Amino acid sequence: MLMALLARKADFALHVVDEEEYPRLSPLFEKFPQPIRTALQLQTDSAHQFYLETSEGPCGFIRLLEVDGSNHRCRWDVLIPEDLKMKPSTFILCFLALDHIFESLNLQKVQASVLASDEASMELHRKLGFFEEGHLARHVMRGDKFVDIILFAHFKDAWEKRRKYLEESLNIGSLKT
Repeated sequence: MLMALLARKADFALHVVDEEEYPRLSPLFEKFPQPIRTALQLQTDSAHQFYLETSEGPCGFIRLLEVDGSNHRCRWDVLIPEDLKMKPSTFILCFLALDHIFESLNLQKVQASVLASDEASMELHRKLGFFEEGHLARHVMRGDKFVDIILFAHFKDAWEKRRKYLEESLNIGSLKT
């Protein structure tokens, strides 16, 4: 199933989020908790907020934060509603965004912070070629307890190799942006 979806680029498009898009994206925003909805709607640098459009509609967001042109790095947040996690579209959204980060923006490093309890997100990052860069013990409060954060990183040269492997093993060369 994944290979079939990845081979059909026409089914997917990576878009920049702008203010005119918000009404159309409202059903997707409503799937997130209020703090995430607010952050998505208040992000002012639309060139660094993307969503993936599939034949079924928008399916998730990536926000680039702390874009540092002088040091060629950024941090990203991958925001996928629970009902859409672990779908091929999540992988495609990340794949296209990494291409944009490393090719169009010419950044050298992407950092990610993942809840240690979010196995799906950690697996996704590892499949994309991210490596664990650090561990922050009891770093954020979720519910009534503190949870750990795992820090991940990916580099442009490693992405070029990983991308080639993914293209060959999953037949996704047609997704080149």
